Amino acid sequence: TIEKGDIIQKRIQNVDNVIKSTPLIKSLNGSVLSSEEKISLLVYAYDSYGAETSLQVLEGENPQNDYEAAVSKNVLERLDKKIGDMITLNVDGKDSTFLVTGSFQVMSNGGQAVRITKGAYKMLNPNADYNWFAVNIKEGADAEVVKAALQKAVGGQMSVSIMTEFIDNIVGAIVK
Repeated sequence: TIEKGDIIQKRIQNVDNVIKSTPLIKSLNGSVLSSEEKISLLVYAYDSYGAETSLQVLEGENPQNDYEAAVSKNVLERLDKKIGDMITLNVDGKDSTFLVTGSFQVMSNGGQAVRITKGAYKMLNPNADYNWFAVNIKEGADAEVVKAALQKAVGGQMSVSIMTEFIDNIVGAIVK
């Protein structure tokens, strides 16, 4: 985006029928390192993982501070790691060690992902900024109308997808 993420966040929150918008840094420029292999990761970095994110874990907890990470279940299995172990992540070219606090499941990126805090991401890349926003709209609101209003509000700096359509496309491809 051209504008700072917090400015875009304010624009999104001012759109009619938007209940809330949860910003995050989402990146495919991450990996977990072990002596045997390097696994490419989808990195999610939220301000916090409180109730506002609604992100569940299978075991343990989401990260609470900048030195913790929740890791997808299949990555933990590939690395033969568990909650309480330490892992080394490479994010945007910089390494850091994290305590594994939880595990989760994700469909994106072949199920290979990690959750860290925005603070952790910013320690590794101080120039990183919000680049993805989860937007919840009011019950009964026309999603297509809200989508058009969001696109207008962000001035073409971002694409806007309706999650149900996105999921339908993924499921359709899997079924096909």
